[in-house]
Amino acid sequence: MLSLGNYGVGFDWGIPDEAVEWLARDFTPTGESLAFDLATVRYLLDTTFAGGTEFGLVTFDQQLNLSGLQLTLTAQVLADQGPEYVVKGLGCYQRFHREAEKLGPVAPYEHAMLDVCVSTFAELARQYADKVSELPPPRYRSRAAIEFV
Repeated sequence: MLSLGNYGVGFDWGIPDEAVEWLARDFTPTGESLAFDLATVRYLLDTTFAGGTEFGLVTFDQQLNLSGLQLTLTAQVLADQGPEYVVKGLGCYQRFHREAEKLGPVAPYEHAMLDVCVSTFAELARQYADKVSELPPPRYRSRAAIEFV
């Protein structure tokens, strides 16, 4: 499943049975198709991290420059244990360590994976800027966002 909007792109490789009902209620398929290479992204994520990934969230700034990547790994126990990255631009990445609230360097194998992810999702944002920057449905907006929209 792929979701775009609110300056982000979320991707799930599968949908748990318990989520099917609320997803059907809260979101409607548009019938539109997007053309980009998510298969290569999945391959790189799954070969970079032992056991693979389940979910990812890519965030963009207001100019649609990619600013972050957060992953949920199949092997992690807690939701906030997955790797998070701060993206300053193509080739300029830092690993965010949530437990210590600190930034650190990325490993060489992470750097190669991030180059492909950043390139792929930057192209997606360029091609589908209106979808990536679209506001979430009112139910999911903060009170302040609703008042000023």
